[in-house]
Amino acid sequence: MFIYLFVLFLAVYFTSNINKLNEKLGYFFAYFSIVIFSSLRFFVGNDYDGYFDNFYTIKQGYGSYMEFGFVFINKFFSFSEVGYLYVVLLSSIMTWFFVFKVIYREKLSYFGIFFIFTTGMLFMINDQIRQGIALAIFCYSIKFIEKRQFLNYLVTISLTAILFHLSAIFLITVYFLGRIKTKPIVFGVLILASSVLSFLGFFNQILEINSSKLPFYQNYYE
Repeated sequence: MFIYLFVLFLAVYFTSNINKLNEKLGYFFAYFSIVIFSSLRFFVGNDYDGYFDNFYTIKQGYGSYMEFGFVFINKFFSFSEVGYLYVVLLSSIMTWFFVFKVIYREKLSYFGIFFIFTTGMLFMINDQIRQGIALAIFCYSIKFIEKRQFLNYLVTISLTAILFHLSAIFLITVYFLGRIKTKPIVFGVLILASSVLSFLGFFNQILEINSSKLPFYQNYYE
């Protein structure tokens, strides 16, 4: 727990003192702190074993159910016995690059860092590596929704799905949801209802049903 608080302190310090530091330099130090923290871990997270085994499966020349982009990264580092550590490092560099692009663009400063640590986003990204990459790219791509640049959004999300996580393809629909005009209270109710359903296990049941009907997704659910 201490190391988490220490990294949080460092990242918040760098992004809250950007008047004293060069602004971009402050964000870079915060980015660098979190990347190093996310990379220097071993068997931390529920999915770590699966990714670890997948690397050595690919290294031995066997196929993988994972997407082309992530498989390519594993193959690229398969020359090394500790190549999985390089996979984690590169994944962290990519993921936090897009996250910090959003934090910098929206001027979220240390509020954004605090949000990442306190909402569990940091743990989710470190645990579910491919999903983390997809989530980070999606957050970055929200700017295309705001600017009504559908083609840019479509290409970015489609490539993300093909390269890192197939389920990202469903995020294409978010572009059209963003154009629906409604009162904030409606979104508030939807978020609350989604939270309650998630707590009751509704979405897990849906995933279980879908994975049984679509064998490809059985690997994701497990």
